[in-house]
Amino acid sequence: MLRFIGCALLAAAGTAGGWYLGEKPAARYRLICALTELVKEVSVMLGAYMPTSQIFESLCSGGGYDELSFLRRELLTSSDRQALISAVGELEIEDEIKDRLARFLLQLGSSEMQQERTRAELLYTYLKAEQERTALTFRSKRKLCRTLGILSGAFAAVMLI
Repeated sequence: MLRFIGCALLAAAGTAGGWYLGEKPAARYRLICALTELVKEVSVMLGAYMPTSQIFESLCSGGGYDELSFLRRELLTSSDRQALISAVGELEIEDEIKDRLARFLLQLGSSEMQQERTRAELLYTYLKAEQERTALTFRSKRKLCRTLGILSGAFAAVMLI
């Protein structure tokens, strides 16, 4: 009886571990989707000739970007740009995306509106391509992690018997 309970617990632990690891690719995909929408929204605001301070205020108060920890009023409006760079650096995405995003946020408000909008559209195009690339792989990675979790739990249970 105890052996059966142990087997069931091992199988459940393997399954739970697989499901947990399978959520990492999904979280990365959701983060890239949120960044893509954020940059698109900034591009639209720049197209409406909205001042940078008003853009930052709108992004911070608008909500809808819970995954993006750097969207805090004190980070976006402060003169301490190192804090913004470190907040962007904490995101769990590739360094290339972090660098482009940090550069975009740091340069926002430093040139004419048309140049700002062009930079926003270039970043949006890059993020959209990254989003499509990630969409192709995250589902298969998630499925693989979940399947391996279930199989490892079942294997451990069989080994216990």
